[in-house]
Amino acid sequence: MKTLTITNQKGGVGKTTLVINLAQFATIEHKHKVAVIDLDTQGNASWTLAADVVANTGNIFFDNKIDSLNASRDLNVISSDYRLANIEKIDVEQIADNLKAIQKKLQEQNVDLFIIDTPPSMGNALVSSLLVADYVLCPIELEAFSLQGVHKMRNAINNIKTLNSDLTELGLLPSRVENRNATHRRQLHEIQQSFPQLICPYSIFNRSSIADAVSERTWIGNNKKTSARKAAHELSDVTNWILQRIELA
Repeated sequence: MKTLTITNQKGGVGKTTLVINLAQFATIEHKHKVAVIDLDTQGNASWTLAADVVANTGNIFFDNKIDSLNASRDLNVISSDYRLANIEKIDVEQIADNLKAIQKKLQEQNVDLFIIDTPPSMGNALVSSLLVADYVLCPIELEAFSLQGVHKMRNAINNIKTLNSDLTELGLLPSRVENRNATHRRQLHEIQQSFPQLICPYSIFNRSSIADAVSERTWIGNNKKTSARKAAHELSDVTNWILQRIELA
């Protein structure tokens, strides 16, 4: 089983959209057994993937009910819980231990890919998710200050690597990209110049069909409209690239 943390200290970069679509495409197109844990108190991934919820974070982190986790589906979601608002009061080591217990349970149930959706802040939840991850991927938005944010995020990841030497950076995934936006083109060029080995060769473009699928709780691959088919093709390419990098393709 591979554990992938999706993170960025900045909100609004399309992190949860990536988590949702990666989980769906990995399950439906690649026939992998996938588990997602939503550590973001906003619970957006949990809401969209509500039909696939098998447990919640409150039971695991505060009630110690890890043994009740039954990942019997193709896609299994551990949903966000209101008690996550108190997770910063828990020691990093304890959160990491809980995540490791989840990993053990999921591996016993033949899960191929465990995706961790993190809150947009460098708190205990995010740090713990990096401590237990095999891989980390950072969606980035091509707006002002994005380059500065990338530097901060990479510094944080490098610090974690001193504690988790197995952590591998997959890189930076441009998200919510608009080709006609001059700022986006300039920012992408700057990031490519600064991090040539880390920038993903694919992007997630800012398409209304992606937002519609998320809000409608549907898989975009089922939408036959031309715009949705184009978005699905792009998301499929991103998924293929990620799965190849983590040796699940």
